[in-house]
Amino acid sequence: MKIQRILLPAVVAGLLVCGTASAEEDQVSGTGSSATVHLDFRVVVPGVLRFRVGSAGSTINLVEFDPTVSDLQNGNTSVAGSFGDLGNGQVSVEVFTNRGGVEISESNDGGGTGLQSTGGGTDTISYGRIATASVNGDIPPPTLSDAGGNTSSVGPTGGNVNITDASDVWEYTFDASNLDVAPDTYEGRVTYTAATP
Repeated sequence: MKIQRILLPAVVAGLLVCGTASAEEDQVSGTGSSATVHLDFRVVVPGVLRFRVGSAGSTINLVEFDPTVSDLQNGNTSVAGSFGDLGNGQVSVEVFTNRGGVEISESNDGGGTGLQSTGGGTDTISYGRIATASVNGDIPPPTLSDAGGNTSSVGPTGGNVNITDASDVWEYTFDASNLDVAPDTYEGRVTYTAATP
């Protein structure tokens, strides 16, 4: 009796495993017969959003402006940048998603006051002096601001309402006109965020 109690659960478990692991089967006999079975398929497509500004990977690029005495004296409104992953104040930009269009927003670490003095001074430089231009026109950049929150949109590409796949180059210039801050180095970090519906 004890042996039957031990064997019975093992036999039932074996039948359950066989029942769940077996494939569909149809068996017929005779001439001209046909057997039919079915097989289900499933494709699970994840939502993807990839966004890059500057170098690939985890590198945070620097764009620097170094206005000359002449720029400051003549009120130059377009001082070219240097550095960036492409040099000359230019950075690579790429966005890909299978979730439709993309909205890009800008924010910064200036607490609403702009680029901060690194030498302990109280002067600041507004992010509004830094202009961003799209070289190819494929990914419009949001306008930089001290408060942050400006946005731009990239629509689906190639006639497919789900796919946005675009690349561009953003070029930065600095407005040095009427610059009334103390000599110093002013720094800040902009964060770009891409979002899908």
